[in-house]
Amino acid sequence: MSSASVSAGLPAPGLLVSTPADRIEDIRVAWERDLERTFASYPIEARDTTPDRGARDPRVVLEKSMAERVHRVAREAAERLGCTEPFVIYQTPNPAHLNAQALLSDSPFAVRLIGPVAKLLDDAALAALVGHEIGHWMALGPLAKPESILLQAGERGASEAIEQHAIMASELTADRFSLLAACGEVEAVVRLEVALKTFDCPRAMGLNEIEYLDEVRGRVVRGEDEIFVERSGYPTPGFRLYATWLFWRSEVHHQLTGKGPSDLALRVVDAKLQRMCDNRLARAPVRREPRVDAARATNSVTKGENPRGPASPSEATLGDRARAAASSVASTVGRFVDLAVVGRGASVPVADAEDDDAASGLDELDDLEARFRELEALDRTR
Repeated sequence: MSSASVSAGLPAPGLLVSTPADRIEDIRVAWERDLERTFASYPIEARDTTPDRGARDPRVVLEKSMAERVHRVAREAAERLGCTEPFVIYQTPNPAHLNAQALLSDSPFAVRLIGPVAKLLDDAALAALVGHEIGHWMALGPLAKPESILLQAGERGASEAIEQHAIMASELTADRFSLLAACGEVEAVVRLEVALKTFDCPRAMGLNEIEYLDEVRGRVVRGEDEIFVERSGYPTPGFRLYATWLFWRSEVHHQLTGKGPSDLALRVVDAKLQRMCDNRLARAPVRREPRVDAARATNSVTKGENPRGPASPSEATLGDRARAAASSVASTVGRFVDLAVVGRGASVPVADAEDDDAASGLDELDDLEARFRELEALDRTR
């Protein structure tokens, strides 16, 4: 795959009939809503009233007159996403960290830049960074219909595995908005991830985006790279790029940007990503079992404490437990659906999915990856 093949195909202005804001549910990782249904009926055990994590870190408002380039890039990213809501841009000085954060509890919502992002990122990579944070607000905030409860998994007593699934899904969704904010330029997302990883300017280092992307994809496919950052639920940089590359290939991405081969249905992409994540989190319980502790039961929940006990072991995968619950009307956890869903907006049992076109699409995608690796190996022997 050449750089030209990635960047070609930008449609003429006015030809796109919709914006990402019009298709939030199409863009979101399909199993986000399924995850929400697993804990929607659980009562909120402990409401965290603190602002967004890190929101109390030192920050300064970036006025337009002091950061004209940052404001221009952020405005262009928002316009590409169809986000018309006002937002504030903050900067947190940090010489040893490079990142950004969406402050969803602020009104209006805010994007907090952390470290010298303007110095190390070109316009497209900076747009990708800002687009990721705007994407969080679009997919989790009032623009989502219904408004998402995805990040309430822990508050509602979901298991650690479900929390990790929720964080992973929210990050992969925001990464899709990141790519869209960069006009579908996957190279820009690669430069962003390399900058975040190395804390250096990718272009100054001489980054070959497509070659690096191919190397990262190969490691993920071979299982040499982790998917989750420890037990946090956050995707590793390699898995982010792999998942973004799959989205770049989808028909939804092509419809919104005119870029990418449009050779994969997004439902196939989502099912593959869900399967990869589920395999890493298999044999996990769906809900944490509360610990019986009479002394603590008489006291209110203290900030920072976890009133839930350790998760009990389970021999069933998330999909197995979901199917068991769905088969019984009297099940006490009958609200959640099969996480191995293939279509959008409906649960597809795994047994039925074997006869579904999406199942063959997954096999075809795996076959394509295998053939790609075989060709790489053959090329190295020449």
